[in-house]
Amino acid sequence: MNWTTENKIEWFMRLPWRIEVTKEADGTLFARVPELPGAVADGEDEQSLAASFWESLEAALRAYLDSGHPVPLPYPFPLPWERAASPAQRMRGRLVTPAQPENRCETELSGPAALTH
Repeated sequence: MNWTTENKIEWFMRLPWRIEVTKEADGTLFARVPELPGAVADGEDEQSLAASFWESLEAALRAYLDSGHPVPLPYPFPLPWERAASPAQRMRGRLVTPAQPENRCETELSGPAALTH
């Protein structure tokens, strides 16, 4: 597969990012991804927060990719466009899919519309 920037962004958007949501004193909701300082958003309600957040996450990922800096991941694992394992390596168990971290935070924010159908 030829990994374009758009393919990479779509792949990154599907990762289990830890999303921290807080409520300010004035009632405004605030969301952020600790690993990606640029992925922050606010909204008056959950629906506006979700829309704003997914746009912010995509913009932050695009900035990392466009600048050539490595994207901080929610947990360490190989990027599919950087390392392709042969079928023999996968069968021998050399390429292991990481377990989900126990401290993963669940969120009520629904995913980006382009990825939910």
